[in-house]
Amino acid sequence: MNTIITVPAYWSDRGDNDSIYDHPTPIDESLTLPALLESLIAAGVHVPVVIIAAVTTSKIASTAVSRLNDIVAPYRSELVIAVMGADDTRIVHESAVSRGLPAGMVSVIGYGNVRNFQLLLGAIIGAEAIIGLDDDETVPLGYLEHAQRFIGQRYNNIPITGVVGPYHEDFRGEHEGIRSAANPLVERGEWIRAGIAALTNTTDELPVTPIGFGGNIVLHRDLFMHVPFDPVIPRGEDVDYIVTARMYGHWFHWDRKLFVYHHHPLHRRRSPCEMLRTDIARFAYMREKIRAAMQTGLIFPGDLYPYPGRFLMDDLEDIAVAALAECSDVHSSARFVSNQLAWARKAAPQFFRFCAQWDAFMATMRNDPVVAGHFSAKLDHSGG
Repeated sequence: MNTIITVPAYWSDRGDNDSIYDHPTPIDESLTLPALLESLIAAGVHVPVVIIAAVTTSKIASTAVSRLNDIVAPYRSELVIAVMGADDTRIVHESAVSRGLPAGMVSVIGYGNVRNFQLLLGAIIGAEAIIGLDDDETVPLGYLEHAQRFIGQRYNNIPITGVVGPYHEDFRGEHEGIRSAANPLVERGEWIRAGIAALTNTTDELPVTPIGFGGNIVLHRDLFMHVPFDPVIPRGEDVDYIVTARMYGHWFHWDRKLFVYHHHPLHRRRSPCEMLRTDIARFAYMREKIRAAMQTGLIFPGDLYPYPGRFLMDDLEDIAVAALAECSDVHSSARFVSNQLAWARKAAPQFFRFCAQWDAFMATMRNDPVVAGHFSAKLDHSGG
């Protein structure tokens, strides 16, 4: 199977206190990426590996690419590896505009934009499957073979176009600093764990799942050529993508044996209150997006309980205000939640206009000789 591995590496400018990522690496610090590359070599990975220099600001885009090229240099003799960054997306933008398509379909800034760049790279090289990993992970022996085992097959007479698996890590302390056992938003980590436990304990080998991790995901071309990630979701773009895919008729499967080791740096994470605010924003947005989808005739995404379904219910506003009151006063909390709900109602319908352009964008870029030639050359030379 023609497969590509894509790995975003998230960088921030030193002193950036308004990060758009959960735990980006300051541009003057070291990444955990070498451990991932070493594990890929140990696992005998032989497919192309593309590292994307994702950044919080264009000011550090070139520096991030340079840093990554230095980091991956020792591994080029054993991996087909390339680094992609802002200059590469610029070529895509120019081609799209010349063909009457929107310029900003992919970018190296923002979770959804970066994930869509991953999808585009798969399309350009003609991949049948994309494996998404993150730079703070390592993979076990046999990972590639297992990742390719089910994708593109059928299970219970359903085409398998998306597979996700668990992280092996310790989730304790993820939201440490906020205490309120009565509020599900504050204890949202428990709801995630409950959903994963249900998937793990079922006798079904490949249960359909509403939960997944962007750092351990396998996507078939029948999915990624037609369904994009949402470019405006503030975090949780992986779960949001699974819900979106359902509305377009694609059901993700949970493979409990497809695991990676996750080594995220807790000391770089957003503050608990900022994590809560971004989660409130994304749940409000997801709820409105489902409502907007139903008005356009798409498929209802089905049972999303316990996660993320618990946070898409009618009481979202009430539990959000109550949870935020532990970070600020009730009045400012209510104002924030009200503003997020208003934003979500306005922004959600726009995503489906973005989706309507995705097929043409992917097909056009795939067949553009300049774009295809540029990215193929970078992979052929295994360099940035």
